[in-house]
Amino acid sequence: RQAAHRASLLLGLSSEGETPEAYMPKNMETEKSGEGGGNAAENTKEELKALESKVNADPDKYDSHQAFVEALRNAGQTEKLRSARESMATRFPLPEQFWMDYLDDEMKAIKDDGKVEYVLDLFETAIADY
Repeated sequence: RQAAHRASLLLGLSSEGETPEAYMPKNMETEKSGEGGGNAAENTKEELKALESKVNADPDKYDSHQAFVEALRNAGQTEKLRSARESMATRFPLPEQFWMDYLDDEMKAIKDDGKVEYVLDLFETAIADY
């Protein structure tokens, strides 16, 4: 309970748990399901599969991870994005902008998922990376 209160103060959450707009990711799209536009969706699906294959084929190649994470973020696939970021973070020291995007996206998810402890751990990991 105390950790949740500390996190809400740290992250600037109101008592209702709403995230201030300053903390909302600027280019994060919400996940879309069941919408039309199958051709673009198919292209995105194929692109994601190709990028994931590149990461799996050579997991020590930084650029492949970076491209996969960016594509997942643009596609709004939050669960896969989280997993891809965690995988990348275990292999490489990550640049500041990567951590900022990661933290921004996860702070948004606090409102949806209530994962305050996860975000606090990410802050600590990001700080330890530098």
